[in-house]
Amino acid sequence: MASSNRINQLERAADAVGALVEEAQGAESKKDFVHKISVAHKEARESHHWLRKIMRSGAIAPKRIEALTDEARQLKLILAAIINSARQNDGKRPSDEEE
Repeated sequence: MASSNRINQLERAADAVGALVEEAQGAESKKDFVHKISVAHKEARESHHWLRKIMRSGAIAPKRIEALTDEARQLKLILAAIINSARQNDGKRPSDEEE
């Protein structure tokens, strides 16, 4: 089994991503939204790091962790696109248009 420390680090970072995205949806300003999504992006990067590290260790069969690693990579790209879009937006938070 993979080191429990690595798994604990992964669990904390992965849990933070969802919580920060939820917080961003209730942001008080565009700046607050971008900040919270940016922190979620950092946590997604950390999650991806730990997944790659666990996969390279060989402690867990690659087939069991490859899909999670790919999802973490995709989530990083999605969050980065949201950040870029929000920064270029004309002042509305992306969620303003959906409400």
